[in-house]
Amino acid sequence: METAYGRALKKNRQSRCLTQAQAGQLVGKSAQAIYDYECGRRVPPGDVAARVERWLGVPALLLDAESSPLEEMKPERIQPPSAVGSGDEGSA
Repeated sequence: METAYGRALKKNRQSRCLTQAQAGQLVGKSAQAIYDYECGRRVPPGDVAARVERWLGVPALLLDAESSPLEEMKPERIQPPSAVGSGDEGSA
């Protein structure tokens, strides 16, 4: 399944005239790994995503957006933070 992260990775790699092997060398991964990230077969681990962001300009935040189901982000599903204290702090 193609992802926004994969499309951005491929676009940025190609705009820099890099092969998948060359991009892989920049971030310490194989050409196959870059291919897998581009087509959505695999998700890069955090350290690799940080190197991809640094060398190829693909924001790692795109991964977070894709890993969070939209259902969980609906306003009615988001719970407000619970009160830590009773509100009397500092009134001694």
